[in-house]
Amino acid sequence: HTGVSDQAATRRVIQAAAPRRSSLGTGFIGIGAAVVVALRAIYGFVWFVSLSGTFPEPLPALAAWLILVAVLIATVVTARVTGDQLPDWMFAIFLTGLAAAVALDLYAIWPLHDIGRNATAAVTAGMALLIVITLRRARDILVSVGVFAVALATAMVLNIRPDPDDFAAQVTTFATAVLPAIIGVVVINGFRRLVQVELDRVLVQSTVSAPRFAVGMMASEELARLDLAAEELLDSVATGKAVLPLN
Repeated sequence: HTGVSDQAATRRVIQAAAPRRSSLGTGFIGIGAAVVVALRAIYGFVWFVSLSGTFPEPLPALAAWLILVAVLIATVVTARVTGDQLPDWMFAIFLTGLAAAVALDLYAIWPLHDIGRNATAAVTAGMALLIVITLRRARDILVSVGVFAVALATAMVLNIRPDPDDFAAQVTTFATAVLPAIIGVVVINGFRRLVQVELDRVLVQSTVSAPRFAVGMMASEELARLDLAAEELLDSVATGKAVLPLN
């Protein structure tokens, strides 16, 4: 029974000491990405309101915006509650919501034969992948944006009119929807590598240039073990498992 109690106390101490926020300061980049997506969503919604009178069926486009906003808010809240982490199930819901928003938006504007000038929620959905660039692996983001790019490009090719004046709007909209997530992945990976290299340099320099004052790797491990033992003791005292006064 004592061994089980000690193991439970150790798990609580380790969980309390584990970092809950994004490492290497990437959480601040995630906040900036969320702000950018929010601004793009406001712009896209205003553009939708101004064009809604020209839509044959504006209700599907409105439903696309409602789904998109709900998914974005739910993702941000879940990430903050779980400590800047996005579980697989929430990421699946996030992608499903984006796909639904894109499908409804394209359905609403399909009879207009000009996705480049009339797509609103679909463009914002592609850019919304920026929200999860610090929460998921780069491979997950690139695969998602790749599938989205293929779907959007296919829809544009099938829907566009044979008018050269429409090509520029299609290319601009496609780039606006796809490129931000790709650029975000490149930036976040470069930032992580940069910070990791600087941390390695600091560690090496502190060990080489001041060996008399550096504790060394083995001493650091011993200090960590002593710190864990002290935390376990304090936890036992707090829960009443250790009888006071201590020996």
